[in-house]
Amino acid sequence: MAALQLQKDLQSHVQCALQSIPQAKHAAVLQNGLYLESSTGKNNSPVFGKKVGMNKKEHKYIMIYANELSIGDCACNWEYSLVSDDPPNEDKLVTIAELIKGVNVKVEGDSDCTSYLDKGITYEVAYQVMITRKSYGLENPMTLKFVDPKGKGTEFKVRLDRMPKNTWEFVRVGVFLNDGQATGKVQFSMTEVVSEEEKKGLVVKGVAIRPITDV
Repeated sequence: MAALQLQKDLQSHVQCALQSIPQAKHAAVLQNGLYLESSTGKNNSPVFGKKVGMNKKEHKYIMIYANELSIGDCACNWEYSLVSDDPPNEDKLVTIAELIKGVNVKVEGDSDCTSYLDKGITYEVAYQVMITRKSYGLENPMTLKFVDPKGKGTEFKVRLDRMPKNTWEFVRVGVFLNDGQATGKVQFSMTEVVSEEEKKGLVVKGVAIRPITDV
């Protein structure tokens, strides 16, 4: 599946989605999560690429789903499927990607999100992933790279095979302070292209950009 280009101006995208909703209900909609449509699923049911919302402290967050990320060198190595999102939004269908067989792992993306997110808040960027019980070949560390809106990059490695199995977990790739001055994109990647061992059982739901106080 080809990755879809992320909305260049997320703030404008959100404002457009809220136009049909009365102003008085905007806060309630964001507290429940506002889903931004990506494509069309079976029977013309909407499939969503991103979710924006507010936490209990009314700080904004973003969730970017798998169909909005650049995943793998070959689509034949990944299986895409629709699943219900987390409660209380089980009626919303979102896309996940599962590595069914492959050697290289590349899951990359970016987001021009600073204009939408709250100023003065420190945000975490984290992959939401699952390791299945039938997984193998994931013993080699994944390389996580992150570039913040000011262009500062970080890199480290993590062993995904040590994570609990068959449960969604967040893997932090970086943090940044949204000070309102930087206008660059947030960039993130998770790769393992060194070993030639066949791999299976990594499931990617997406990337969360959320206040670090939610962690």
